[in-house]
Amino acid sequence: MDFIELNSVGSIVDEFGSVFPQDISEAPETASDAEEMLGVSIFETTNEWIENLSVEDLTSLISFLDEHIGWTPESQIHAGYEEWRTNTWSHWEDVNNCYMNLDTMGVA
Repeated sequence: MDFIELNSVGSIVDEFGSVFPQDISEAPETASDAEEMLGVSIFETTNEWIENLSVEDLTSLISFLDEHIGWTPESQIHAGYEEWRTNTWSHWEDVNNCYMNLDTMGVA
């Protein structure tokens, strides 16, 4: 299982885009069916969670999600990902008053 730790929000996000509380003692638990994750979908995170990501965690998260769940014509499972990605990035920038170009951060 591939996942990323986001220390600024005390969370782990797995390759399926599920968010779990950070627990360094073991990897995120899953249900018996690998597609039925016990975490919360990244698409259902709150604005507060997004706002509290550090700049490093935000760029790492977007890069990680681009690699694992980014929308492609061949895989339309996450068709709303690109819109979520842009809206999330913009919201974080506005709230944190820190403006970075999404396309030049090495995560496009």
